[in-house]
Amino acid sequence: MVYTWQFGPGSFLNIAWKNAAALFDQDVDEKYFNNLGNTLQNPQQNTLSIKVIYYLDYLKLKNTT
Repeated sequence: MVYTWQFGPGSFLNIAWKNAAALFDQDVDEKYFNNLGNTLQNPQQNTLSIKVIYYLDYLKLKNTT
């Protein structure tokens, strides 16, 4: 899941969540919820990352000082 919010010209907030399940099994059940339950019960590695990119206008900063 990736969420991106542009809160100004050239300025972004990015939030990403990644879920890596460690199941490499070839057995597939015909029922969706059985497969979902098997996936959620296996070891997982979750990663959350947050990145902020903020645009600074050099000419505007130069004129104020």
